[in-house]
Amino acid sequence: MEIRKKIGVLGVGRMGRCIVQALPRCEKLILVDKIVTPQLQTIAAEKAALLSNDIKQLDEVNILIIAIPYSEFSYIKEDLLMISNNKQIINIATLLRRQELESVFQFNEILNIKIIGESTEIENGNKAILVVQDINLSDEQKFNIEWLFKDFGDIIYSENDFVSEINSFVAEQTIKMILHVEKKLSSEDIDPKIVEKAVKNVMKGTCATYPWAADDDFINQIKARLPK
Repeated sequence: MEIRKKIGVLGVGRMGRCIVQALPRCEKLILVDKIVTPQLQTIAAEKAALLSNDIKQLDEVNILIIAIPYSEFSYIKEDLLMISNNKQIINIATLLRRQELESVFQFNEILNIKIIGESTEIENGNKAILVVQDINLSDEQKFNIEWLFKDFGDIIYSENDFVSEINSFVAEQTIKMILHVEKKLSSEDIDPKIVEKAVKNVMKGTCATYPWAADDDFINQIKARLPK
């Protein structure tokens, strides 16, 4: 069913693309990114969306999803000031704070929604979790959130700002472990192609099957050897 709302997405990078592809049918969808690539043109065509690098195109939307990297925000603040008010702003940019958006969207409703998930895994069908960092929402606000993101991931409501820390901590620990495995195997003169396959296949596969089945003998044997 098409709901007569006009949706805009500012920033159609890796996570922005995942969100766009999961959005429901609406009256109009406008995608804005600083670089219009053939890949984005294909996605826009599939979603019957207008694709542009002109922020002013977002003036007519009712709901604006902010998905730009934090580093780009300061460069486009002046352009954002030209967009009309009375919009629902949904900020999914991990490091972009409400206070910074309020300096631009003074007369707009701002909702912070942070994502626990990695774009490649989301594209492969492993749904994300969306943490809505507001709990005192109106029925309309909740309806819009659940209508927009029902096909993207599971939604929870919490005032705690823990998403950035979780994403950073997990990514950091994963990178450390990959570098450790790479260094260990390389020091034993293992063929670099084998090292790469071990990381991409064995490590990735082990992570992908988590939480592991209780009767997985291979996993259980390794866990038994680990220090308690």
